[in-house]
Amino acid sequence: MSTKIQFGADAAVNDGYKALDEYVGKLVTAMGELTETYKPDPQLVADAIVKLIGTPKGERPLRTVVDLSTGKFIEAINTSTQVEFNKTFEAYGLKELLA
Repeated sequence: MSTKIQFGADAAVNDGYKALDEYVGKLVTAMGELTETYKPDPQLVADAIVKLIGTPKGERPLRTVVDLSTGKFIEAINTSTQVEFNKTFEAYGLKELLA
């Protein structure tokens, strides 16, 4: 992914973002460390798909997390998002689409 980065033609704008370079480096390093620590297992994705297929209509979650490294944080975000998603559909009179 990082080999496909493209930059705009206005060097002055690009230079303004150089201060963020160290944070990008920290993020990439942290992601690499998490990957080494938690060793992603493709079987988790396959198992999650099978579980979703077997979940009855109306009970399937909007999102499913299989990431062991950040899953707990993402689950909290997804739960909040689901609540707001439901409120939006209800506000527009579309509650029946949630089932």
